[in-house]
Amino acid sequence: MISEGTYGDRPHRSFPETVREFLEIMQETLGQGGKVFIPSFAVERAQEILFLLYENGHRLPRAPIYLDSPMAERVLELYPRLVRYFSEEVQAYFLQGENPFRPKGLRVVESPEESRALSREPGPMVVIAGSGMLSGGRILSHLRHGLSDPKNALVFVGYQPRGGLGAELIARPPSVRILGEKVPLRARVYTLGGSRGTRARTSSWTG
Repeated sequence: MISEGTYGDRPHRSFPETVREFLEIMQETLGQGGKVFIPSFAVERAQEILFLLYENGHRLPRAPIYLDSPMAERVLELYPRLVRYFSEEVQAYFLQGENPFRPKGLRVVESPEESRALSREPGPMVVIAGSGMLSGGRILSHLRHGLSDPKNALVFVGYQPRGGLGAELIARPPSVRILGEKVPLRARVYTLGGSRGTRARTSSWTG
């Protein structure tokens, strides 16, 4: 038997516990007018985060949710055509005329110019952007502008390889270099981990 084992060398908390921690971070950060930065893979992980925000939006302070990932948006556009592959719970939302992957307040960022302008906007807000491992992508500009603000939070919901920027941030150095600029690290940094079932048929989180 051959099994993928990227996360097989460590215990994980339950998925409900992970969701509770995620919502607590959101409540605290958005409640004080901060930004929540979520580096995310464009396929499955971004949609899972949107699903959770849809289900729990009533429990969170009102704030816009920016999906700053053209690829993730293209995947979202496909989801209504793939309803039969989702769990019964997700299918039920679509049958009621709801799309549970588009939470209230969702705004899609299209152009690089819009993305750069968003980096300069005040919070509260949620920003979901790639790349999930911080190897490039629009998330880097958001972090360059936002990590120096202690009101903000960086939430990792995916694997960060050793030697990468993500692993460096998790270690909490006084500053990091992003896009050639030295940035003070004053924002809070969280790593979430947990396993889930197949409610939305998306991947497990891990930290």
